[in-house]
Amino acid sequence: VGRDRLLDLGVSGNVEFVQADAEKLPFPDNHFDCVTIAFGLRNVTHKEDALRSMLRVLKPGGRLLVLEFS
Repeated sequence: VGRDRLLDLGVSGNVEFVQADAEKLPFPDNHFDCVTIAFGLRNVTHKEDALRSMLRVLKPGGRLLVLEFS
């Protein structure tokens, strides 16, 4: 849904869509300024591993944004 919205708006040129295992993100350390997950952490089996992986790919001073109901 999100990808389709961006394509419709024509802003997909600088966005790459990747489907990956949250517990083992396929990105180098210190790669992103921001990592987000919305209503997905509840579906991850090993939440601590996923959070560790997300923090690993963040640049120093980067932000991890988690959106959940619980």
